[in-house]
Amino acid sequence: MRSALALSMLLTTAGSVPAQDAPAMTFTASSTAGGIYGEAGAIDGDPATWWASTAWELPQRIELTLGATTEVNRIHLLQPDSPVYARWQRVRLTLGSGKVCELELPDVVEHDIVLPTQRLGWLRIEVLSTHQVRHYVGVAEIELSLDPAAGTTPGIVLRDDESLNPARLARVSATSEASAKYSAARLTDGSTRTWWASDADPPLPQGFRLEFAQETPVHSLTLYGIDATSLYAAWRQAEISFSDGSRLEHACAGTDDPEQIEFAERTVTWLEVAVTEVVEPNVYVSCAEVEVNSQPQVFTDPTVRDIRMSRAERYRIDPCEYELFGGAPASEAHIWDLEANQRLERTIGIEVLEGSPANRTFIALDLPFHPVVMTWSHYARTLWPHMCGLLLDTYRQAAMFSASEQVRARFLELADFAVWSQYDETGHSALLDRLGIEYRPDPEAQGGWPTHDFGWIDGSGYDTPPYEPSHHMDAMTALGLIGAYEVSGEEKYLAAAETFVRRQAEWFGLHPGEHEGKPTLWTEYNPTTGGRPQYDAVDNIIALFAAPTAAVGYHRGDAELLRWTEEFLWWMCKELDLDGRWYYMGTEWWEEGGPIHGQARRDTISHESACIRYSCWAYQYLRSAGIRRPDIEQRLTDAAIFYSARPAARARKLVDVSAIAPGQEVGFTSFILLTNYADRVLVKDYLPTGWERPAQMEVTIRGPGLDETRSVTADELEAGLPLPGGAPGDRYRLSYGLRAPADFAFAEDCFSPELAPYPLLRAPDVVVQGPDVLTGEWYQSGSQSYTVPLRTPARIVAADFERLAP
Repeated sequence: MRSALALSMLLTTAGSVPAQDAPAMTFTASSTAGGIYGEAGAIDGDPATWWASTAWELPQRIELTLGATTEVNRIHLLQPDSPVYARWQRVRLTLGSGKVCELELPDVVEHDIVLPTQRLGWLRIEVLSTHQVRHYVGVAEIELSLDPAAGTTPGIVLRDDESLNPARLARVSATSEASAKYSAARLTDGSTRTWWASDADPPLPQGFRLEFAQETPVHSLTLYGIDATSLYAAWRQAEISFSDGSRLEHACAGTDDPEQIEFAERTVTWLEVAVTEVVEPNVYVSCAEVEVNSQPQVFTDPTVRDIRMSRAERYRIDPCEYELFGGAPASEAHIWDLEANQRLERTIGIEVLEGSPANRTFIALDLPFHPVVMTWSHYARTLWPHMCGLLLDTYRQAAMFSASEQVRARFLELADFAVWSQYDETGHSALLDRLGIEYRPDPEAQGGWPTHDFGWIDGSGYDTPPYEPSHHMDAMTALGLIGAYEVSGEEKYLAAAETFVRRQAEWFGLHPGEHEGKPTLWTEYNPTTGGRPQYDAVDNIIALFAAPTAAVGYHRGDAELLRWTEEFLWWMCKELDLDGRWYYMGTEWWEEGGPIHGQARRDTISHESACIRYSCWAYQYLRSAGIRRPDIEQRLTDAAIFYSARPAARARKLVDVSAIAPGQEVGFTSFILLTNYADRVLVKDYLPTGWERPAQMEVTIRGPGLDETRSVTADELEAGLPLPGGAPGDRYRLSYGLRAPADFAFAEDCFSPELAPYPLLRAPDVVVQGPDVLTGEWYQSGSQSYTVPLRTPARIVAADFERLAP
């Protein structure tokens, strides 16, 4: 192999610019770990230094600017040979010659990529997938050259690049930048998980300027991440200025949806976007990503746009890596904002008033170890350490991915609170005893936690009392304790998690079964003793409990717990085989006659993300223990594909509750927004529980080329109304009237969980079939409903729905 020259030089052939006179390359990346792993390490000629990305996130983008247009056909790439770096698998090359291609790389650290000869001034490489999920991706050396004798790498097909790529921008700048991490370059790095942020407390206007390498026709902009968060102000008004001297004003929606700004097409060399007014002042003004559209494209998401491939191509990730692949680590900034700004001297028993969503989570200074306390949805407005989620997802991830000793120490302090408050062998909890709360100690509760200070009636009709362990919620606390053991090596954390698994499995029951001749195992939603229902199998509950069972089994080398894990996961696979997806209730529950409370349907879709996440988490520990189950692995891989597909539609329902009077007709309006191409759309809308079900309903439907009224029955509406397909950005509007019950009461009918699954405010489900929906058929989930005037803490107002109307 030829020797490598200094990587700041371009290798050339006779007749080209001599190598010693070649202009130096510049190297930029969408993210950088900084310090000795900065961008310069990729082109300094030293394979012992390299560029590294920030902690795991895809896609990653690197860009080489050559300084002068040069003939190139070979890219020599050397990646860091280290166990913490993922080797690239699928990459996209975008060339300054106007060509683009995608290719698969083998699982090695060194690559020679040979293209048809191109004249380039710049080159961009996007890493779309990797062979492993590890902490970083990186480049140790990258070299461009011209080698006329080299044959083109098999599989390379260059095609015209029809999109306006950020790499064609000559320059991106901003009025101010909080730091290098939040620079203007983040606006065009292809990821909504990075963002530009202004200086703290900036004067308005604040914004950014995009300068193009040549005159460029543009007709719209799409802005991502301009909604309000804990530190960032939501945009209310923006001004867009163009190099041709024109400008326009735009009123922003102030929601977390992408903001589209459309205008008459014009050809420009630059444009500026300035925020002139915000909804409410905050520390920073920000934007995660900007797309400049010169081709017809609407409502594309940059984090999905770059990895939309066929089923076979998109996922080479195995289920063990799904949990890490599915989310970025929690940030230290979020933790320290909470720790510094949300501390209260007195918390327990304090009620947080409705309408104060920013103050629902606090640090309790009146309890040992200063745990995180919060309200819990509509069930309880009083503060209590419902800490499982924060202990696990925020502090555990931050402690594992952070080099900060402070973060690690704070995580272990919260883990100490979990150990201290856990029910002991006598059924006592130090937390309840310290607070003087009256309760009946129950030795069967050993290993669980008094997770909730409220009671509720579950779907099987069981009345769960306050402070009784909820082993699916407590499973997340147990996983947090296992994380504390893995961070610190301290036996007390693993022992507490093991006690939870052993004793709670005993209390909530283990039920054996069989699927395809192999054993299954499931555990109940509520405890199995004391005359409680014993058929309450719930899909996400089994996945949640499987994860700490697997982790304890792995760390203890316990063959019984590992066997339980296999059988739990095979039960989850059985549910997939029977239903084609995970529903809320297990088949055993429905075979026993179904729930007696709430009148839930067999095909209720809920908590699917917990099913896939915790099943994959459990299988990760199973594999680490040396146990391979190809049958489980294949099904989890298929499920990961299914549940990672981008929802093809969004649904919102609007109800003016201020106009509702007992016995009077009330208008219901649902809006459907397509976010993918669809050949067929089916809208399933549900009538509220306890309301009149008329023999015939008049439903008005408006949409692209559609303005009609259909006479349908309530059953037909709930089974689904067929609509024509469409393109991303197409909208449909369904309206109808219903008569309110004579005993209608706002609070109970709108928000009572007793009326689940069809409360007044449930938005429709949408089924979409189309060529670009990876699963072939996607049942849309995550629908939201809103009332007018708003009675819940939300950032959306009634006027925002006007833009959804066709």
